[in-house]
Amino acid sequence: MTRRVFWIVSRSLLLVLLGVSVATVVVAGRFWWQRTNRDSAGAATPSALKDEFNAYSERADELEKLLTLLLGISTIYAIALALSAYQQLKDSTDKIEAVSDKADREIRELPGKIESLRRDAKNEIKQQMEEAQREIEKFVMRVEAKFPLLAEMDISIRAIMDQLIGLLPVIDSSEWSDAEYRRLAHERREEILFYEKTVAALVYFDLQRASHIRRTVSEIYHGLGNFYGLKYQWEGKQEDDKQRARFYLERAIRHDSENSGALNDRGYLAVYLDDPPDYTRAKALFSKSLEADPEQQRARYNLAYIEHAEGNYHRSQELLSDALLTSRWQNESPARNRNSILYNRACAYARLGELEKAVVDLEEVFGAGADYNAKERAELTGYFKQDIQAKGDLYLLLQSDTFSSRIELIATRLV
Repeated sequence: MTRRVFWIVSRSLLLVLLGVSVATVVVAGRFWWQRTNRDSAGAATPSALKDEFNAYSERADELEKLLTLLLGISTIYAIALALSAYQQLKDSTDKIEAVSDKADREIRELPGKIESLRRDAKNEIKQQMEEAQREIEKFVMRVEAKFPLLAEMDISIRAIMDQLIGLLPVIDSSEWSDAEYRRLAHERREEILFYEKTVAALVYFDLQRASHIRRTVSEIYHGLGNFYGLKYQWEGKQEDDKQRARFYLERAIRHDSENSGALNDRGYLAVYLDDPPDYTRAKALFSKSLEADPEQQRARYNLAYIEHAEGNYHRSQELLSDALLTSRWQNESPARNRNSILYNRACAYARLGELEKAVVDLEEVFGAGADYNAKERAELTGYFKQDIQAKGDLYLLLQSDTFSSRIELIATRLV
Protein backbone atom coordinates (compact mmCIF):
# COMPACT_ATOMS: atom_id res chain seq x y z
CA MET A 1 0.00 0.00 0.00
CA THR A 2 1.47 3.29 -1.09
CA ARG A 3 1.42 6.62 0.68
CA ARG A 4 -1.22 7.90 -1.77
CA VAL A 5 -3.65 5.07 -0.84
CA PHE A 6 -3.13 5.79 2.85
CA TRP A 7 -3.83 9.44 2.25
CA ILE A 8 -7.14 8.70 0.40
CA VAL A 9 -8.29 6.27 3.13
CA SER A 10 -7.37 8.71 5.87
CA ARG A 11 -9.30 11.53 4.18
CA SER A 12 -12.40 9.29 3.74
CA LEU A 13 -12.32 8.27 7.39
CA LEU A 14 -12.01 11.90 8.41
CA LEU A 15 -15.10 12.81 6.37
CA VAL A 16 -17.09 9.93 7.91
CA LEU A 17 -15.98 11.04 11.34
CA LEU A 18 -17.13 14.57 10.62
CA GLY A 19 -20.51 13.23 9.38
CA VAL A 20 -21.04 11.14 12.49
CA SER A 21 -20.15 14.13 14.65
CA VAL A 22 -22.73 16.26 12.86
CA ALA A 23 -25.34 13.54 13.27
CA THR A 24 -24.60 13.35 16.99
CA VAL A 25 -25.04 17.06 17.32
CA VAL A 26 -28.38 16.91 15.45
CA VAL A 27 -29.69 14.09 17.65
CA ALA A 28 -28.63 15.89 20.79
CA GLY A 29 -30.29 19.05 19.53
CA ARG A 30 -33.55 17.24 18.86
CA PHE A 31 -33.42 15.77 22.34
CA TRP A 32 -32.95 19.20 23.85
CA TRP A 33 -35.72 20.72 21.70
CA GLN A 34 -38.24 18.06 22.70
CA ARG A 35 -37.33 18.52 26.35
CA THR A 36 -37.94 22.23 26.03
CA ASN A 37 -41.35 21.73 24.38
CA ARG A 38 -42.32 19.30 27.11
CA ASP A 39 -41.40 21.74 29.82
CA SER A 40 -43.44 24.44 28.15
CA ALA A 41 -46.48 22.15 27.75
CA GLY A 42 -47.02 21.89 31.49
CA ALA A 43 -47.79 18.79 33.55
CA ALA A 44 -47.98 15.54 31.63
CA THR A 45 -50.17 12.52 32.20
CA PRO A 46 -48.65 9.16 33.19
CA SER A 47 -49.37 7.84 29.74
CA ALA A 48 -47.62 10.77 28.14
CA LEU A 49 -44.63 10.40 30.44
CA LYS A 50 -44.27 6.77 29.52
CA ASP A 51 -44.31 7.54 25.84
CA GLU A 52 -41.80 10.27 26.34
CA PHE A 53 -39.54 7.99 28.37
CA ASN A 54 -39.67 5.38 25.62
CA ALA A 55 -38.73 8.06 23.11
CA TYR A 56 -35.81 9.17 25.26
CA SER A 57 -34.70 5.59 25.56
CA GLU A 58 -34.73 5.10 21.80
CA ARG A 59 -32.81 8.32 21.21
CA ALA A 60 -30.28 7.40 23.90
CA ASP A 61 -29.73 4.10 22.12
CA GLU A 62 -29.21 5.90 18.86
CA LEU A 63 -26.81 8.34 20.51
CA GLU A 64 -24.85 5.47 22.06
CA LYS A 65 -24.63 3.75 18.70
CA LEU A 66 -23.39 6.98 17.11
CA LEU A 67 -20.78 7.44 19.86
CA THR A 68 -19.65 3.84 19.44
CA LEU A 69 -19.40 4.32 15.68
CA LEU A 70 -17.51 7.57 16.19
CA LEU A 71 -15.07 5.89 18.57
CA GLY A 72 -14.50 3.02 16.15
CA ILE A 73 -13.91 5.35 13.24
CA SER A 74 -11.47 7.41 15.37
CA THR A 75 -9.56 4.24 16.22
CA ILE A 76 -9.41 3.22 12.56
CA TYR A 77 -8.23 6.70 11.61
CA ALA A 78 -5.46 6.54 14.26
CA ILE A 79 -4.40 3.12 12.95
CA ALA A 80 -4.36 4.51 9.39
CA LEU A 81 -2.17 7.41 10.49
CA ALA A 82 0.20 5.01 12.26
CA LEU A 83 0.43 2.81 9.18
CA SER A 84 1.08 5.85 7.01
CA ALA A 85 3.87 6.99 9.35
CA TYR A 86 5.35 3.48 9.36
CA GLN A 87 5.25 3.35 5.56
CA GLN A 88 6.98 6.74 5.33
CA LEU A 89 9.67 5.58 7.77
CA LYS A 90 10.13 2.36 5.81
CA ASP A 91 10.43 4.28 2.53
CA SER A 92 13.03 6.60 4.08
CA THR A 93 14.99 3.64 5.47
CA ASP A 94 14.96 1.93 2.07
CA LYS A 95 16.24 5.10 0.41
CA ILE A 96 19.01 5.48 2.99
CA GLU A 97 20.03 1.85 2.54
CA ALA A 98 20.05 2.27 -1.22
CA VAL A 99 22.26 5.37 -0.96
CA SER A 100 24.56 3.60 1.51
CA ASP A 101 24.86 0.53 -0.75
CA LYS A 102 25.69 2.74 -3.71
CA ALA A 103 28.36 4.60 -1.69
CA ASP A 104 29.90 1.30 -0.49
CA ARG A 105 29.94 -0.03 -4.04
CA GLU A 106 31.65 3.11 -5.36
CA ILE A 107 34.21 2.99 -2.53
CA ARG A 108 35.02 -0.64 -3.35
CA GLU A 109 35.40 0.22 -7.01
CA LEU A 110 37.57 3.32 -6.33
CA PRO A 111 41.02 1.55 -5.95
CA GLY A 112 40.44 -0.23 -9.25
CA LYS A 113 39.56 3.04 -10.96
CA ILE A 114 42.65 4.76 -9.48
CA GLU A 115 44.90 1.91 -10.60
CA SER A 116 43.36 2.08 -14.05
CA LEU A 117 44.01 5.82 -14.22
CA ARG A 118 47.61 5.26 -13.04
CA ARG A 119 48.21 2.64 -15.73
CA ASP A 120 46.73 4.91 -18.37
CA ALA A 121 48.94 7.80 -17.20
CA LYS A 122 52.08 5.62 -17.25
CA ASN A 123 51.29 4.38 -20.71
CA GLU A 124 50.65 7.92 -21.91
CA ILE A 125 53.95 9.17 -20.44
CA LYS A 126 55.82 6.22 -21.92
CA GLN A 127 54.34 6.88 -25.34
CA GLN A 128 55.19 10.58 -25.13
CA MET A 129 58.78 9.80 -24.05
CA GLU A 130 59.20 7.32 -26.90
CA GLU A 131 57.81 9.86 -29.32
CA ALA A 132 60.15 12.54 -27.94
CA GLN A 133 63.13 10.17 -28.24
CA ARG A 134 62.23 9.44 -31.86
CA GLU A 135 62.00 13.16 -32.58
CA ILE A 136 65.39 13.76 -30.93
CA GLU A 137 67.00 11.00 -32.96
CA LYS A 138 65.51 12.43 -36.15
CA PHE A 139 66.83 15.88 -35.22
CA VAL A 140 70.32 14.52 -34.48
CA MET A 141 70.36 12.69 -37.80
CA ARG A 142 69.36 15.85 -39.65
CA VAL A 143 72.06 17.88 -37.85
CA GLU A 144 74.73 15.26 -38.49
CA ALA A 145 73.69 15.06 -42.16
CA LYS A 146 74.15 18.82 -42.55
CA PHE A 147 77.11 19.19 -40.16
CA PRO A 148 79.20 15.96 -40.24
CA LEU A 149 81.81 17.49 -37.92
CA LEU A 150 79.31 17.40 -35.05
CA ALA A 151 78.84 13.61 -35.23
CA GLU A 152 79.92 11.95 -31.95
CA MET A 153 81.29 15.28 -30.76
CA ASP A 154 80.31 14.48 -27.16
CA ILE A 155 82.48 11.33 -27.27
CA SER A 156 85.42 13.35 -28.52
CA ILE A 157 84.96 15.94 -25.78
CA ARG A 158 84.82 13.21 -23.14
CA ALA A 159 88.04 11.68 -24.49
CA ILE A 160 89.78 15.06 -24.39
CA MET A 161 88.59 15.63 -20.81
CA ASP A 162 89.90 12.25 -19.69
CA GLN A 163 93.24 12.87 -21.37
CA LEU A 164 93.56 16.33 -19.84
CA ILE A 165 92.79 15.09 -16.34
CA GLY A 166 95.55 12.54 -16.78
CA LEU A 167 97.99 15.24 -17.81
CA LEU A 168 97.15 18.03 -15.37
CA PRO A 169 98.66 18.30 -11.88
CA VAL A 170 95.79 18.23 -9.39
CA ILE A 171 98.11 18.65 -6.42
CA ASP A 172 97.13 16.99 -3.16
CA SER A 173 99.76 18.35 -0.80
CA SER A 174 100.35 21.28 1.53
CA GLU A 175 102.16 23.32 -1.11
CA TRP A 176 103.10 23.56 -4.77
CA SER A 177 106.63 22.24 -5.14
CA ASP A 178 109.28 22.36 -7.82
CA ALA A 179 109.27 18.55 -7.79
CA GLU A 180 105.64 18.55 -8.96
CA TYR A 181 106.52 20.84 -11.84
CA ARG A 182 109.64 18.90 -12.80
CA ARG A 183 107.50 15.77 -13.17
CA LEU A 184 105.80 17.50 -16.09
CA ALA A 185 108.13 16.74 -18.96
CA HIS A 186 108.48 19.36 -21.68
CA GLU A 187 106.38 17.36 -24.14
CA ARG A 188 103.65 16.96 -21.54
CA ARG A 189 103.59 20.70 -20.83
CA GLU A 190 103.17 21.44 -24.54
CA GLU A 191 100.33 18.91 -24.71
CA ILE A 192 98.58 20.69 -21.83
CA LEU A 193 98.95 24.04 -23.62
CA PHE A 194 97.52 22.46 -26.81
CA TYR A 195 94.44 21.00 -25.11
CA GLU A 196 93.88 24.19 -23.13
CA LYS A 197 92.59 25.78 -26.34
CA THR A 198 90.03 22.98 -26.67
CA VAL A 199 88.81 23.58 -23.13
CA ALA A 200 88.09 27.21 -24.03
CA ALA A 201 85.34 25.97 -26.38
CA LEU A 202 83.37 24.63 -23.39
CA VAL A 203 82.16 28.18 -22.74
CA TYR A 204 79.66 27.70 -25.59
CA PHE A 205 77.93 24.80 -23.84
CA ASP A 206 75.32 24.97 -21.08
CA LEU A 207 76.81 22.81 -18.33
CA GLN A 208 74.48 23.88 -15.54
CA ARG A 209 72.09 20.94 -16.05
CA ALA A 210 74.79 18.27 -16.39
CA SER A 211 76.24 17.93 -12.89
CA HIS A 212 78.63 15.03 -13.69
CA ILE A 213 80.13 16.90 -16.66
CA ARG A 214 80.29 20.07 -14.60
CA ARG A 215 82.39 18.34 -11.95
CA THR A 216 84.72 16.94 -14.62
CA VAL A 217 85.14 20.40 -16.17
CA SER A 218 85.79 21.79 -12.67
CA GLU A 219 88.66 19.31 -12.23
CA ILE A 220 90.09 20.32 -15.62
CA TYR A 221 90.05 24.00 -14.64
CA HIS A 222 91.51 23.00 -11.28
CA GLY A 223 94.41 21.21 -12.99
CA LEU A 224 95.03 24.13 -15.34
CA GLY A 225 95.10 26.51 -12.38
CA ASN A 226 97.67 24.35 -10.61
CA PHE A 227 99.71 24.04 -13.80
CA TYR A 228 100.01 27.80 -14.17
CA GLY A 229 100.64 28.20 -10.43
CA LEU A 230 103.59 25.82 -10.68
CA LYS A 231 104.76 27.54 -13.86
CA TYR A 232 104.66 30.90 -12.04
CA GLN A 233 106.65 29.62 -9.07
CA TRP A 234 109.35 27.71 -10.94
CA GLU A 235 109.62 29.48 -14.29
CA GLY A 236 110.56 33.06 -13.52
CA LYS A 237 107.43 34.25 -11.72
CA GLN A 238 105.69 35.67 -14.78
CA GLU A 239 102.65 37.72 -13.69
CA ASP A 240 100.58 36.34 -16.58
CA ASP A 241 101.05 32.82 -15.24
CA LYS A 242 99.81 33.84 -11.79
CA GLN A 243 96.77 35.56 -13.30
CA ARG A 244 95.97 32.45 -15.36
CA ALA A 245 96.30 30.29 -12.24
CA ARG A 246 93.86 32.54 -10.39
CA PHE A 247 91.47 32.62 -13.39
CA TYR A 248 91.30 28.83 -13.81
CA LEU A 249 90.99 28.06 -10.10
CA GLU A 250 88.10 30.47 -9.76
CA ARG A 251 86.38 28.93 -12.79
CA ALA A 252 86.86 25.51 -11.18
CA ILE A 253 85.10 26.76 -8.05
CA ARG A 254 82.34 28.38 -10.12
CA HIS A 255 81.55 25.07 -11.85
CA ASP A 256 81.69 23.07 -8.61
CA SER A 257 81.37 25.08 -5.41
CA GLU A 258 82.17 21.95 -3.35
CA ASN A 259 85.50 21.22 -5.04
CA SER A 260 87.49 21.30 -1.78
CA GLY A 261 90.82 20.79 -3.54
CA ALA A 262 90.31 23.79 -5.85
CA LEU A 263 89.19 25.90 -2.87
CA ASN A 264 92.33 24.93 -0.95
CA ASP A 265 94.63 25.63 -3.92
CA ARG A 266 93.02 29.01 -4.58
CA GLY A 267 93.48 29.85 -0.90
CA TYR A 268 97.11 28.68 -1.09
CA LEU A 269 97.66 31.06 -4.02
CA ALA A 270 96.20 33.96 -1.97
CA VAL A 271 98.49 33.21 1.00
CA TYR A 272 101.80 32.23 -0.60
CA LEU A 273 101.80 33.71 -4.12
CA ASP A 274 100.00 37.02 -3.65
CA ASP A 275 102.11 39.91 -2.43
CA PRO A 276 101.04 40.99 0.11
CA PRO A 277 99.16 37.86 1.20
CA ASP A 278 95.38 38.17 0.98
CA TYR A 279 94.48 36.55 4.30
CA THR A 280 90.83 37.65 4.18
CA ARG A 281 90.22 35.97 0.82
CA ALA A 282 92.23 32.90 1.80
CA LYS A 283 90.31 32.50 5.06
CA ALA A 284 86.97 32.54 3.23
CA LEU A 285 88.20 29.93 0.73
CA PHE A 286 89.61 27.57 3.36
CA SER A 287 86.41 27.89 5.41
CA LYS A 288 84.28 26.95 2.36
CA SER A 289 86.57 24.00 1.68
CA LEU A 290 86.09 22.83 5.28
CA GLU A 291 82.32 23.09 4.89
CA ALA A 292 82.47 20.99 1.72
CA ASP A 293 84.75 18.38 3.33
CA PRO A 294 84.60 18.56 7.17
CA GLU A 295 86.90 15.53 7.64
CA GLN A 296 90.00 16.96 5.94
CA GLN A 297 93.24 18.17 7.54
CA ARG A 298 94.46 20.55 4.87
CA ALA A 299 91.89 23.34 5.29
CA ARG A 300 92.40 23.27 9.09
CA TYR A 301 96.17 23.35 8.64
CA ASN A 302 96.02 26.40 6.36
CA LEU A 303 93.45 28.21 8.53
CA ALA A 304 95.67 27.61 11.58
CA TYR A 305 98.60 29.21 9.72
CA ILE A 306 96.53 32.37 9.04
CA GLU A 307 95.18 32.54 12.60
CA HIS A 308 98.74 32.28 13.95
CA ALA A 309 99.96 35.00 11.57
CA GLU A 310 97.14 37.26 12.82
CA GLY A 311 97.96 36.57 16.49
CA ASN A 312 94.98 34.29 17.21
CA TYR A 313 97.12 31.60 18.84
CA HIS A 314 94.34 29.88 20.78
CA ARG A 315 92.25 29.39 17.63
CA SER A 316 95.35 28.19 15.78
CA GLN A 317 96.10 25.42 18.30
CA GLU A 318 92.42 24.35 18.29
CA LEU A 319 92.45 23.91 14.51
CA LEU A 320 95.73 21.99 14.62
CA SER A 321 94.48 19.73 17.42
CA ASP A 322 91.35 18.97 15.35
CA ALA A 323 93.53 18.26 12.31
CA LEU A 324 95.41 15.57 14.26
CA LEU A 325 92.12 13.77 14.94
CA THR A 326 91.02 13.51 11.31
CA SER A 327 91.82 10.56 9.04
CA ARG A 328 92.22 12.29 5.67
CA TRP A 329 94.50 15.03 4.41
CA GLN A 330 92.23 16.04 1.52
CA ASN A 331 89.73 14.20 -0.68
CA GLU A 332 90.68 10.49 -0.53
CA SER A 333 94.34 10.87 0.47
CA PRO A 334 95.28 9.62 3.98
CA ALA A 335 96.33 11.87 6.85
CA ARG A 336 99.83 13.29 6.54
CA ASN A 337 102.17 16.07 7.70
CA ARG A 338 101.76 15.06 11.35
CA ASN A 339 105.19 16.45 12.27
CA SER A 340 104.44 19.83 10.66
CA ILE A 341 101.09 20.00 12.47
CA LEU A 342 102.72 19.17 15.82
CA TYR A 343 105.49 21.73 15.24
CA ASN A 344 103.01 24.52 14.44
CA ARG A 345 100.93 23.59 17.47
CA ALA A 346 104.07 23.79 19.66
CA CYS A 347 104.62 27.34 18.37
CA ALA A 348 101.02 28.25 19.26
CA TYR A 349 101.34 26.71 22.74
CA ALA A 350 104.58 28.65 23.34
CA ARG A 351 102.91 31.92 22.36
CA LEU A 352 100.05 31.12 24.78
CA GLY A 353 102.51 30.45 27.62
CA GLU A 354 101.66 26.73 27.78
CA LEU A 355 105.34 25.79 27.67
CA GLU A 356 105.08 22.20 28.91
CA LYS A 357 102.67 21.31 26.07
CA ALA A 358 104.95 23.06 23.56
CA VAL A 359 108.01 21.09 24.65
CA VAL A 360 106.10 17.78 24.56
CA ASP A 361 105.08 18.43 20.92
CA LEU A 362 108.64 19.42 19.97
CA GLU A 363 110.14 16.32 21.59
CA GLU A 364 107.76 14.16 19.56
CA VAL A 365 108.68 15.98 16.35
CA PHE A 366 112.43 15.83 16.85
CA GLY A 367 112.65 12.64 18.92
CA ALA A 368 114.75 9.66 17.97
CA GLY A 369 111.74 7.72 16.72
CA ALA A 370 110.24 10.53 14.61
CA ASP A 371 109.00 9.36 11.22
CA TYR A 372 109.58 11.86 8.39
CA ASN A 373 111.64 12.16 5.23
CA ALA A 374 114.88 14.10 4.85
CA LYS A 375 113.24 17.05 3.14
CA GLU A 376 110.61 17.49 5.87
CA ARG A 377 113.27 17.14 8.59
CA ALA A 378 115.44 19.78 6.91
CA GLU A 379 112.51 22.22 6.64
CA LEU A 380 111.43 21.77 10.28
CA THR A 381 115.02 22.06 11.47
CA GLY A 382 115.33 25.40 9.66
CA TYR A 383 112.08 26.66 11.21
CA PHE A 384 113.19 25.55 14.69
CA LYS A 385 116.52 27.40 14.47
CA GLN A 386 114.69 30.57 13.44
CA ASP A 387 111.92 30.28 16.07
CA ILE A 388 114.28 29.95 19.08
CA GLN A 389 115.89 33.26 18.15
CA ALA A 390 114.72 36.55 19.66
CA LYS A 391 111.07 37.36 18.73
CA GLY A 392 110.63 33.81 17.45
CA ASP A 393 107.67 31.65 18.48
CA LEU A 394 109.85 29.36 20.64
CA TYR A 395 112.12 32.02 22.16
CA LEU A 396 110.39 31.85 25.58
CA LEU A 397 111.27 28.16 25.87
CA LEU A 398 114.97 28.83 25.49
CA GLN A 399 114.80 31.62 28.11
CA SER A 400 112.92 29.47 30.64
CA ASP A 401 114.96 27.91 33.46
CA THR A 402 112.54 24.97 33.50
CA PHE A 403 112.56 24.13 29.80
CA SER A 404 115.79 25.61 28.35
CA SER A 405 117.82 22.40 28.92
CA ARG A 406 115.25 20.31 27.02
CA ILE A 407 115.24 22.79 24.13
CA GLU A 408 119.08 22.82 24.04
CA LEU A 409 119.05 19.01 23.90
CA ILE A 410 116.72 19.14 20.84
CA ALA A 411 118.99 21.70 19.22
CA THR A 412 122.02 19.47 19.84
CA ARG A 413 120.29 16.56 18.05
CA LEU A 414 119.66 18.73 15.02
CA VAL A 415 123.30 19.77 14.53
